[in-house]
Amino acid sequence: MTYLDDFEFLGNTNKVPDFIDGLKSGHSLFSLVLSYTETCEIPGITIAGADKDSIKFTPPADAEYLYYGYCKTIDKIPMTPDGKPTPALLTKMALDSA
Repeated sequence: MTYLDDFEFLGNTNKVPDFIDGLKSGHSLFSLVLSYTETCEIPGITIAGADKDSIKFTPPADAEYLYYGYCKTIDKIPMTPDGKPTPALLTKMALDSA
C-alpha cells in the first residue's frame, strides 16, 4: 500500500501517472485539493461562501478563478457573508508572480 492508495482521482484520470511522477520528483509548484462535506453546513463552522446555499460552490469557483482567471460556476468570485473576497485572490497573485 502506498500513500496514494487512499485517494480517489476524478476527471482526466489518464494524467494521474504524470501527476504522481510530478509529486515524486519534488518539483511541483502547486497542487490544489478541493473538497466539500456536509460538515461545512454546520452554522458557524465556516465563512466560505456568502450564504449557506453558496458554500458548496465556493471550492469549484476558487479553482476556476485560479485556472481561468474568472469563475464559471458562479457569476463572481466567492465572498464571505460579510463581503470579504476569497483568499484565492492572494493565491492567484502568488502563482502569477512565481
